[in-house]
Amino acid sequence: MGQRSNRVGATADASGDSGTWQTHGSAGQGSGVLEEIGEAECMALMAGQRVGRLIVSGSPPQIFPVNYVVDGSAVVLRTAAGSKLDAVRHDALVTFEVDSIDPVSETGWSVVATGTVREEVHLYGGSGRAQPRPWSTGIRAYWLRIEPMTVTGRRLHRPVGDVGGRGYL
Repeated sequence: MGQRSNRVGATADASGDSGTWQTHGSAGQGSGVLEEIGEAECMALMAGQRVGRLIVSGSPPQIFPVNYVVDGSAVVLRTAAGSKLDAVRHDALVTFEVDSIDPVSETGWSVVATGTVREEVHLYGGSGRAQPRPWSTGIRAYWLRIEPMTVTGRRLHRPVGDVGGRGYL
C-alpha cells in the first residue's frame, strides 16, 4: 500500500481510514505514533476526567479552565455570573477540550468537542443526573450544557516495542 504525507516527516498508511501517523525520529521530530480516536472512545475519555477548557470565539478568543461532568452525550458545567457566562450568552457555539499528557513518556491524548451551549435551570435536590461540583469557592448558580455537534480526538503513543526513556542528560 502507498503512503500519504500529511506533514513534514510524517507518513500515514493510505490504505484507508486508519488515521495513524508515525513521525520519523530525525532531528527536531519525535518518534511517537499519532492516531485518531473514534467518537465513542472520545466521550469515554472525557467522562473519565474532571477538568477541561471551554473555548469561546471572539476577538480575542477566550479560554476558561473548568471542571465538568459528562451527562449522556453532553458536557455540563457550572459557573458564576461574569466573563464566562457573558461570553457564552453572546456566542452559543463553543469548543471544549480535554486532555491527558504524560511528559515523561511523551504520550497522551486530546479530545475536542464543538457544539452549542445553553443555560439550564436546576433546582437543588437529587435529580439522579450527573452534577458538576465546583472546586472553587463562591456560588456557581448558572449551569451550562454543551451539546457537541462534532467530537474528535487524537492519541500519541510509543511504537510497539519502544519503551521510551531517553537515558540521562
